[in-house]
Amino acid sequence: MLGDGRVVDLENTRLGETVSNEEGIIGTRTEHGIAYAPAPDSRKSQLLPSQEGATTALPPVRQTTHMLSIGRGISYPFEISYADGCKVWVNHGSQYVYPTGGLHNGQLSTLNGQAWFAIAPDESYQPAEVRTIRNDTLSVLGTSFSVESFSGDTHSRVELYSGKVRVRSRGENVLLHPDSLVVFAEGEETQVSRMGVHQAMPAWMRPPAKSPYFEFRNTPLAVALHEVATEHLLDWANPYHIKGIPISGKLLRDQPLEITLRALERVQSGHAVLRKKADTLLILPSEAGP
Repeated sequence: MLGDGRVVDLENTRLGETVSNEEGIIGTRTEHGIAYAPAPDSRKSQLLPSQEGATTALPPVRQTTHMLSIGRGISYPFEISYADGCKVWVNHGSQYVYPTGGLHNGQLSTLNGQAWFAIAPDESYQPAEVRTIRNDTLSVLGTSFSVESFSGDTHSRVELYSGKVRVRSRGENVLLHPDSLVVFAEGEETQVSRMGVHQAMPAWMRPPAKSPYFEFRNTPLAVALHEVATEHLLDWANPYHIKGIPISGKLLRDQPLEITLRALERVQSGHAVLRKKADTLLILPSEAGP
C-alpha cells in the first residue's frame, strides 16, 4: 500500500513500471524483480505479502525499509537491485526486510527463508550486515553467498562462494572462506565444511536448463526437502524438528516426486520418513508409517 492508500502487486506490475509515492519514484519493475534508485530524502515503506507475489506499502515515516514476501506462485527467485551495486535474489516462501538505499548504509537487512547475496565492494569499507530469523549476523564487504534460515526450523546455513563472510551466532564467531559453509543448529556443535567442487552460485539459482539436478553437498535434510518442495510449488514442515542425516549427491529434478522422496528417505536409514499430505511435504519420525 502506498502513502495515498494504493496497493501495488509487484507480480502483476508491468515491466518498466515504476513504484512511487507522493515524493517520487522509489523503484522500477524489472524482468525478475525490482531496481531501486537512490533517494536523497526517502520515506519508510513496507512490502506486504499477497497470495502470489508481493505488494508494497509506503506510510509517511523517515527511512526507507521494505518487507518483501515471496509466495509459492512465483516460478523464479525475485531479484532486488540496489543503487550501490548490490543484488539479492530471494527464493520462494521467503520474507526479506531491507533498506532500499543499499546494503552499505549501516542498516541491517533481515531474512526469514532463503536468499542469494552478491555484495558489491564498498569504497568506504562499511560492511553490509545481514541478520537471519534466528539472529545469526553476517558482516560482509565484497562477496557472494547464500543464506538459509526459516522460522520454525532449528538451523541456519550459510554458503560462501567468493570473498569472505564473518558469521556471529550465539556467542560464536566464524570467518568463512570461499567454497565453504557453516551450519548453526540449536543444541549442536557448529559445523564448518568445504562444499567440494567450486560453483559460481547455488543450484537453486541456476536455470533448469543448466541445472537439471538437485545438487546436495552435506545438505541438512530440512534444507534438501525445502528445495524439493520449492521445485514442486509445495509447502514443507518439520513438526518434530527432526535433524535427520545430511544429503550428498544429485537427483533429477524432472523425475516423479515420489521417486525423489524415496531416494532422500533411503539416506535416512530409519531416522526419518518423508510424506506428502495435501500440498505439504513432511519430515516425520520413522514410527509415523505411511
